[in-house]
Amino acid sequence: MKDLSALADALRVVYGLGSEEAASWATKVDVSLEDVINRRVDPAEVELRARVVMQNPLAVALVRLRKEAKLSAEEVVDKASWSRSKLANIEKGAVKVSKNDLEFLLKLYGASAELMIELEELRSELKAASKIG
Repeated sequence: MKDLSALADALRVVYGLGSEEAASWATKVDVSLEDVINRRVDPAEVELRARVVMQNPLAVALVRLRKEAKLSAEEVVDKASWSRSKLANIEKGAVKVSKNDLEFLLKLYGASAELMIELEELRSELKAASKIG
């Protein structure tokens, strides 16, 4: 388990974040204290990761699955015949992913049937929530 207090302090000092923002990001961003201290993580990436997690857990899951499948973004856009910006927007949660696009990505990433159902339910919940708010 990571030391959230130390990670928040490192985010605050190394990347110049406010205390509250650093504490919030520390709980949401999947980076190690060592990577932050040694500046192996680009500050823009830290910010993007934190914002994505706060906004769209489906986007986070898709990025993790792509990385677990050892596929680059370029390989995915080639296989899907998509623009780079389409995948980038899906992965940062800037656009809602369609049911067909989600199914394509999950099959490409080798997701289990159970995970496919779970993430489709999450997609539906996010879609419904966006209509309310």
